[in-house]
Amino acid sequence: MKQWTYRKTLGIALLAAMLCASCGDNAGADTSAGGAVTGTETGAETETAAVIETERVAAPDDLPDVSYEGETFTVLYRGAGATYAVTDVIIEETNGEIVNDSAFERNAKLEEKYGITLAGIEKEEPSELAKQEIMSGSSSFDIMTDKMTILNTLAVEGYLCDWYSLDCFDPADAWWDENAAEGLSIGGQLYMMVSDISMNASSRARYLYINKKIAANYDLTVPYDLVREGKWTFDRLNEMICAVSSDLNGDGVMDGEDLYGMLTENSKFFLSGCGIIFTEKDADDLPYLSFINDRSVSVLTDVKALLDNKKNTLSYEEAAKGKDTSDFAHIYDYGRALFASDHFLFVQNGANVASQFSDMTSEYGIVPNPKYDEAQPDYYHLMDEHACAWAIPTTNTNPEKTDIIMNWWGYLSSNTLVDAFYETTIKYKRLNAPEDAEMLDIVRGSVRYEIATIADLGVMDVLNSAFTSGNLMSSYEKKSKTIEKKFEKLIAAYTESAE
Repeated sequence: MKQWTYRKTLGIALLAAMLCASCGDNAGADTSAGGAVTGTETGAETETAAVIETERVAAPDDLPDVSYEGETFTVLYRGAGATYAVTDVIIEETNGEIVNDSAFERNAKLEEKYGITLAGIEKEEPSELAKQEIMSGSSSFDIMTDKMTILNTLAVEGYLCDWYSLDCFDPADAWWDENAAEGLSIGGQLYMMVSDISMNASSRARYLYINKKIAANYDLTVPYDLVREGKWTFDRLNEMICAVSSDLNGDGVMDGEDLYGMLTENSKFFLSGCGIIFTEKDADDLPYLSFINDRSVSVLTDVKALLDNKKNTLSYEEAAKGKDTSDFAHIYDYGRALFASDHFLFVQNGANVASQFSDMTSEYGIVPNPKYDEAQPDYYHLMDEHACAWAIPTTNTNPEKTDIIMNWWGYLSSNTLVDAFYETTIKYKRLNAPEDAEMLDIVRGSVRYEIATIADLGVMDVLNSAFTSGNLMSSYEKKSKTIEKKFEKLIAAYTESAE
């Protein structure tokens, strides 16, 4: 797995930016332990952006010097109203919001550079149009972005081009996520890829938010130093979670109106963070199941014990049970609102939900998922399998043009959109300490893309069964033949497409 340090200069520049965000429009704001200065969307945010020192990503020097003289480059994308919508690719106008306007500026530079007009086709389910056109041989779009789970289906059906067939594409370039190429390729074929052109995927790796007010109330230290020292482990997290529990309303019933150590989600994100690797690759880049071992049994046993601890942890479903959640889109929004109102020390989620905490009264921070133990070499953050990636349809009539434009678009994004999203929207606007920015960098550099969840190879069936039975080996034995067939079918589809 590629490990890297995010390319922004923090230190003095970050501290100065945060000081700017806490003055001016926020004069007189509460900066005590219980009050978070979040800045404004105008003065403080603009001032912050001006202070940032940035190590710019170098422009690619191996792209052909061409002009497409007014041609249109069309993107098929997952639009507003759909789950996992892609909102930072095609921008119609500026509106004063920094991410929107940065994407607009980036797109204008791309159009000027190559003499193109950038156009979009917005669909709630882009793959439906893609399949219709590819099957009929028509071509109204050059590139598409959709959920990885859906793109995998298109790849298996032979509807997508291999990114490695392009001359200029190099996953090691800064605007591509090399971890995505490592995790999503099969047999040397790569049919979907993640780029800085959209923050959709980058914002959906799960990590931990921590309520600093609750931590202070229980004399708990936010574990920044433990993270830096490689000592932030599952046992340390468990100790903190088990220290927090209180019947706030005194009714003798523990529910979402009380105080817990953690609001819990799907176990797979914890298991992956603890170093369980669902699949690995052989010498031919073919995936095989790799988590049926004694270490996984130990990890699963400990994670199950934590999730079963109803005194200190509560699931989203349990938090919403019997409550009026009609004002929320779903129970996950409701649960995060409980975190924002001081009912949980920890919650696990991604950067895409940080906006829900922007008005939170108490300060919060970010820490990576814990390692299982100190012997584990790295921190890991599993990518949500429904996050969106990029794919090229087989009906694309000019893959060389797509190759060139996607690389330059990605380069521009690394120096505009990434700055706006991570530096301003997440780090400065919503976080409250330089340490949190540092933690977010660790998360972004340690993302794992897992083909077993993206292609639904049966791993979650085994894990869910094991969480119920408490026996991983037995759960696997019952489903091993089905899993083996799924692996064989997936590998055959990818390798046959390459022939």
